Amino acid sequence: MLIKLAIRNLGLVVAGILIFGNAVAESDSIKAKTLRIIVPLPAGSAPDVIARKISENLGKSLQIPVIVENKPGFSGFVGGQDMLRYPADGSALYMSISSFIVIAPQIYSKIPYNPVKDFRPLVQIGRTPIALAVSAVGKFNNLNDYVEEAKKNPEGISFASFGNGTSAHLLGEGLMQSAHIKLRHVPYKQSASTDVIGGHIDATIADIGSLTPYLGDKPRMKILAITGEKRDPNLPDVPTFRELGYSNLESMVGWYGVFGPKSMPTKVADHLSQSILEATSAPQFKSSMAMLGYQYTGITGDQFTDIVNADYKRWGDVIRSIGGIRLD
Repeated sequence: MLIKLAIRNLGLVVAGILIFGNAVAESDSIKAKTLRIIVPLPAGSAPDVIARKISENLGKSLQIPVIVENKPGFSGFVGGQDMLRYPADGSALYMSISSFIVIAPQIYSKIPYNPVKDFRPLVQIGRTPIALAVSAVGKFNNLNDYVEEAKKNPEGISFASFGNGTSAHLLGEGLMQSAHIKLRHVPYKQSASTDVIGGHIDATIADIGSLTPYLGDKPRMKILAITGEKRDPNLPDVPTFRELGYSNLESMVGWYGVFGPKSMPTKVADHLSQSILEATSAPQFKSSMAMLGYQYTGITGDQFTDIVNADYKRWGDVIRSIGGIRLD
């Protein structure tokens, strides 16, 4: 009799544990019926492509539809403002490049929010070096050639970027300070690669992904140096700026990551972060990233927050060192 009673009580305890466990799991789950990943760049851009790959696996993990929405405009602020309109329950996330998070708030005074203060970093998906590239058949064989020519001809040697106040522009400013040269900056709204190949511009500064189409078996462009702590595994012959004596440019890398609103509950944020990591862990996904010029990182939580804060200060220091930039 005692044995039967003990077994019965044990069964009740186990059932209670299972019920409690299910309640905890349910409380940690995403309540939203649909998740939107808002990308502040056009369809077909590298972050857009990656977001769509993530959405496929993330939808299966969360068991809800995951939709990618493109909201380009105003250095990312259009997309970010759209994300903040949704409840902080996992209804909407923001997948952005680093410059929209850590640079844009420092060069625009009339902004609808500050992403460093109003966003919660969830996952840094990957990072990409920023490169200085020239025509493959031009007169510059290495970075020293480029710098020496600029010393002989102040403001006669040019570099293009994606626009004033972008990470590419600021890297060019950093190079000028470090090498004690004066370059002519030519801002473009889109890629300047074709003009570099055609000899209209001496060089361009851009992320590796933007340059990849011109670096095949018959390269039309040549990369002189990249940012980052070490050489890119996909470009083993390309030196880093650090190797060439410009260690202050090492940390000027680009990245992209996923953010939620600052008010997002910790349990929801942790659940989403873990689900995103699971959705990006497959070797095929990492290979797809590499083809777009990105190295997978998968950094979450406080570590990603520390990166955001450090980069905000780092880029801010460069902006202040050149007297500030205001685009409004």
